[in-house]
Order: sequence, then C-alpha cells, then structure tokens
Amino acid sequence: MNKKLIISLAVVLCVAVVGVFGYGAVKDMLIKKDPVNYLLYSTTKSNHSAVDASFSGKFDLDKEAMTSNMMMLSADPEAMATFVTSLVNNLTVDGKVVYKLDGKNAAFHFYESMNLNYAGKPLIDLALGMDQEQLVIKSNTLYDKGFVMTKTELFDLMKEQEGLDLNKIEIQKYIDVLSLENDPNYKALAKDVKGYETIVRAFLAGLEKGDAVTVTLDDGTNVKCDSLKMTVTYDQMIDLYIDLMNEARNDDKLKVLVKSKIVELLNLALSSGDYELMGFEKAEVESAITEFDTNFETEWNAGIDEAIAMYQDVKDQMSSTLVTDINYDVTIAIDKKYQIRQMTYTLDTMGVKMAQTITFNAFDGDVAIEALSTPENSISIFALSEDEDLAAETGYDIMDQGLTNIIEGEALTTLMTDLKTYSEVLPADEKEGIVGLAEYFFENKDMLKSLIMMNLGY
Repeated sequence: MNKKLIISLAVVLCVAVVGVFGYGAVKDMLIKKDPVNYLLYSTTKSNHSAVDASFSGKFDLDKEAMTSNMMMLSADPEAMATFVTSLVNNLTVDGKVVYKLDGKNAAFHFYESMNLNYAGKPLIDLALGMDQEQLVIKSNTLYDKGFVMTKTELFDLMKEQEGLDLNKIEIQKYIDVLSLENDPNYKALAKDVKGYETIVRAFLAGLEKGDAVTVTLDDGTNVKCDSLKMTVTYDQMIDLYIDLMNEARNDDKLKVLVKSKIVELLNLALSSGDYELMGFEKAEVESAITEFDTNFETEWNAGIDEAIAMYQDVKDQMSSTLVTDINYDVTIAIDKKYQIRQMTYTLDTMGVKMAQTITFNAFDGDVAIEALSTPENSISIFALSEDEDLAAETGYDIMDQGLTNIIEGEALTTLMTDLKTYSEVLPADEKEGIVGLAEYFFENKDMLKSLIMMNLGY
C-alpha cells in the first residue's frame, strides 16, 4: 500500500478517535482553563426545577481581636475575651432547604428548617413549608404540632375581611403569562447580555482554581469536585449590585420584556373580569394599563435610581462606621457534571468570623418531597383566629412545652455548665456573678418556668 495513503488513513483514524473519545476531554480543558469561564458555564448547568440542599454555619471569634472590645466590660479584658470566645464559638446553625417548581402544572413545594445549636446540641428549631395548597409553620422545640393555613382558608379570610373572592380566580392562566420560554422579548434579551456578563466577569476577576475537594452529601455519598476560590469585600459586592442595576436601567430589551408582561397581566385581569374578584374597578385597571403604556420608562428609571441610592447609602454608612473592610472568602465546589455541589462563605471583620456552607444533595428527579403536615399533627391558623378560647389554650401549651423543652434541654444545660467552667479565667468578682447565675438556674428550673409564664400572662 502507498506510504502516503497509509499516513493519510492513520491521520483520519486519529481524528475520528479523538472526535469520539477525546471531545469531552478537550471541552473540559477549554472550559476549566479559565476559572471565570468554568464558573459561568457551571451556572448554566445548575438551573434545576428541584433542589435538596443543607446548610450549616458557625462562629470563630478571634480572642486577640476581641480583647480590645472588652475594655469597658471587664477588669481583665483578655480573660473576658477568652470567656466570650469559648462560649460563642460553640454556637452553630444548621438546616435544610428543599424546593420543587412545576410551572406548567402550577405546582410548587418549598421547605426550610433551621436549628440553633450549642456544643452540637439543639437549642431551638423552626421550620417553614408551603406548596400550592397550604402554608405550614412548625417548631419541635416549642410544640408537638404544626400550624397550617390552607389556600382556601386564606382566601376565605380575605373574602371575609376585605371582600376579595380569590377562590374563583384561575391562577394557572396568570402563571402561563409569566412563562418566558417562547416569549420573543425574552429571547431578544437573552441574546444580548454582554453588558451584564462584562460586569460579572470584572467582579470575578480574582477567581482562582483551588485544590480538589470531596463533598459529603446528606446520605453519606462522597462527590469528588474541583474548587474555585476568591476573596471579595463588602464594598465590591455592593458595587456589583449597583453596576448591574445601572445596566438594567438602560437595558431597552429588559424594559420591553417587563412592560409587556405587566400590561399582558393587566389585560388578562380586565378581559377575564378577575379585576372584580380582586376588588378593583374596571376604570382603575384601564387607567393602570394606560399609565404603564405612557409612563413606564419614567417609573422604571425612578425605581432603579431609588434602589441604587439605597445601596450607595448603605455602603457609605458601613465605610464610615467600620474600622476595617468586611471580607468574604468564597469557595465553590463543582462536580464532573459541572453541577455546583457546595458553596462556602467565610465573613471576616474586626476579629469576628462567620462561616456558612451550603451543600446541594440532590437535583430534579432525585429530590424527595415529604408531606408538609397531616390533620392529626397540625392546628389550623384560621381556627385560632376564629376561636379565642382555642387560641388561649394553644398559647399556654406552646409556652408550657417550649419552656420545658428549652430549660430541660441538653443545649441549655451544657451552656450553663460551660458558664461555670469557662468563667474560671475571670477576676474573682466577675466569676462569682456568672457562677451564681448558673447555679441559680440549676437550683430553680421549675420556678423559672413558672415565673416566665406568669410574666407573659399564663
């Protein structure tokens, strides 16, 4: 066979092999070469209809920095800083967030729980959940039942108090109006986001590739990830918001989209007659449509200018009151599918460090949705508003159970024990006062509960 032909066939074969097996590696190399490109590409892969995430946070006070803040509080500021730091660094927060959105079927689910802990033991908890049918508030610490308001009850209450009959409104048609998938104005906007991208890229200029990390999910699964890191200041974050709002202020395509959607919603309320169920007069809706048609840009500019002024004022006030900048150390972990799996923020200012970690455990079809409440473990908020005796009885039960759970709980017991232990470093008179407080707590738990309930009117 001709030598040149053999070489040509070999080249073609190599190109084919690289095309089939090497494209992924080449694409990865190109994307990951630039940390900013890597992050921006990953955000496009993190647009999920359902997410299960957990979060945790903790304090890390710097004893040396705290000493100067204790000058007015103790005869021995260093000892007081040691005492305060030992206690505060035992405080942690953790929780969970689960959401799922199905716009086509007007269905959604949201659940968030949060626990405040001391030395790893729960001090108090709170959970909030909602879907298209109900709102649920619950705290296992305070009460053994949750509090529920259904959509029907809320609309009935609004009808009773405001005369608005929202039960008859078909919500789905308004959700359909807000759908952007096939909206030509949205498509035009999506094709012209260079201004926003330039601003974000400038903000992310300090982003760097970090070490490989392993993220542990709630179910114990370990996910190997790349990490990206950067440090930003509070002022830089405020400047980012202001720059983006200035870009939006002059974005004609965004203005066209927002205006069209508002006018379309108003026209739908007008044509369907829903404005009457919402408590409006026909003339009011027609006037609003005319107002948006003629004065939208003026109102748009005024609203954004007001928001920019507010952010600038906050920035100026923070700059004038803080001795040092507020710095945020940010770490983002990204898995092999370009999904953001974890984000860690560490705030550091004047000796106070606060760290928060958000871990994304599952996405889309892998997200498990649990029932927010059942009739046997919940109380109707509407029923409480209608029945004073039930409200008084429930209020008493909440205080009774809540105070018992907190006062007798491991977290507060450990905290009071630590007050005695950590106070050993303090001057004698300061130590005596703190030890006395802790001992009074242990000796008078029952009386404390009764005293608190009495002062609250129970």
